[in-house]
Amino acid sequence: MPKYKHTPCVLCLIENPQTHQLLMVKNLRGMNKGFYNFAGGKLNWGEDIRAALVREVKEETNLTLTGAKFVGRIDVVPANVKKVRADTNDCQVYVFYSNKYKGEEKAADGEVELQWFDKDKIPFENMRDNDRLWLPKVLNGEMVNMKFRRDQDGKLVDVCEKATNKKCFDKRFQYYAFMKKVIAKSTLK
Repeated sequence: MPKYKHTPCVLCLIENPQTHQLLMVKNLRGMNKGFYNFAGGKLNWGEDIRAALVREVKEETNLTLTGAKFVGRIDVVPANVKKVRADTNDCQVYVFYSNKYKGEEKAADGEVELQWFDKDKIPFENMRDNDRLWLPKVLNGEMVNMKFRRDQDGKLVDVCEKATNKKCFDKRFQYYAFMKKVIAKSTLK
């Protein structure tokens, strides 16, 4: 199986349309054990973004998305790597928002715990440091495009906020324009 140069991932902020609370996932295993975040995960080889989003939300929450809006991209890369190789721990996370879903939430056994939070009671102290930086922007209705660099111990060492207007984009991030077209085609209607 071919390796990705970057590990593409999806993440979905799910809002209850009646209570306006957000469904958060507390990871019970893996590198994010004990941290809160949102439903999501890695794309399977050859899988498009829409299919991965629907699959990951279903696997972690038992909810079936019926609509989602692209709200940004977050890159997390190692600080000590000048050129990203296939074996580096590098993630490109495509972030979505949805208040359109079917079903009742149920956590994936042994993997996550689910909890609804009011937007003003998000447990930022129990989230990764980079999540504390981009999430308030999304909650304020902003589109995000940020890059986070971590040292070998996982400590955040650098943050780069990139333009979200494609005319202003740095040439290093030309990939964004391409991905915007892919995402536009794969966003749930």
